[in-house]
Parts: sequence; structure tokens; C-alpha cells
Amino acid sequence: MSISEVNTSDCKTSVSRADTRPEYYQEISEKRTTLTLIPGVTNEVVGQFTDVQDNCIIGRFHVDITRNDDELVLIIYPELDMLTDCVCLYDIGFKVKELEAGSYHLKVYHTTSKRNLDKSNMIYNGSIKIDSQKSITIPMDKR
Repeated sequence: MSISEVNTSDCKTSVSRADTRPEYYQEISEKRTTLTLIPGVTNEVVGQFTDVQDNCIIGRFHVDITRNDDELVLIIYPELDMLTDCVCLYDIGFKVKELEAGSYHLKVYHTTSKRNLDKSNMIYNGSIKIDSQKSITIPMDKR
């Protein structure tokens, strides 16, 4: 199983605690990331994270995947870690090759560039069913 064709959108919306109206900052900060999985050609799935919140100077995101029996672990992490006073919303597209239809336990982590997998970085932990005929959209548990 492998990830290919990872692409990161430009910053869709930028907010800062210091420079943004508080109600708008809160609205953007509370947006939930979603993951959409779309079946493609044989054993290929097109993935799209929407509204991933991270700092304004990340460069681009990377996506990794591992599989252990029926458990999938997806990791999204930025190319750069920079301290900024602003955050952006990004979309991240990718393809997963060699992923068969079936039921899986999925864990998703949004980490720093160091890719530390701990509970504080987990944004989803639950069951999914990948159907070769149907797309699924999963709201992440955290932003």
C-alpha cells in the first residue's frame, strides 16, 4: 500500500488572534476537518482532506499510510514547522494504491513535521467501510 499524488491547496482562509474579529476567528477555528474517500480504479482510492487547520507557513503537507491487518493509520504532516501568529485552512488531496474494499479501523493523525504519533495528535479513531462503488465522507473528531 502506498500514497501518491499528494497536493496541498494554497491557504484558503487565514486568521490571527491579534488581527481578526473574534467571532470570525472562532468560526474558522471551530471548522472541522473532513476526509472524503472516493473509490477509483482497481484497489485505488482518491482521498481529500478538507479544511485542515495549520499555521500559515507550512510549505506543503505530506501524507503517509500504514496497514496492519484491518487497521489503517493515516498521518498528515507539514513540510515545515514555523511559529506564526496566524492559521490557515488547507485542502490536501492524495491517492492510496493497493487498498482493497472492506471494513477497517482507521486512525488519523495530524502531526508536526516530526511525525510523533501520540493521542494529542489523533484527529480520528473509528471504523470505516470502503466500498468499491460508494464514496464516504468522515468528519474528523478534532480540527
